Amino acid sequence: MAKNSVLKVAKRLDASNVAEFKAEAVSRLEGPALKLLVIDFSETGFLDSAGLGALVSVLKNVSQSKDKRLALAALSPHV
Repeated sequence: MAKNSVLKVAKRLDASNVAEFKAEAVSRLEGPALKLLVIDFSETGFLDSAGLGALVSVLKNVSQSKDKRLALAALSPHV
């Protein structure tokens, strides 16, 4: 059965926490049943270049698999 997973991002996605964010995202993507990873930005108020780089890295990981998708949710205008 296909499965979705929601990864909630902290108040900030920056150089101080991108390693943990990427590790969690990759861990979830490794699940064979996972079809959609939703990254929830509802509580995020700040994203720096390191955070953007982490998102690109996760997107590259997703694009290597034809059966997995990535969605970004609840982005604020600032982010």
